[in-house]
Amino acid sequence: MKEKKKCEKCNGTGQYAYDEHHVKPCEVCCTHPDGWWKLEQHYGNDNGKYACKRGCGTLVDNPPAG
Repeated sequence: MKEKKKCEKCNGTGQYAYDEHHVKPCEVCCTHPDGWWKLEQHYGNDNGKYACKRGCGTLVDNPPAG
């Protein structure tokens, strides 16, 4: 049986430190389990897009179905 390859960015932990004081969800392996929220008003060029509620930083034009 082939072993599942771990994410190279977070080593399979689902998060990583991007500086001494902050940790964020890994945008490479995030499955966006909390859903999406629509960016409105003060988001400039990103108005109308959807952001991952988990906070990984992924933006999409339309949230995936399901």
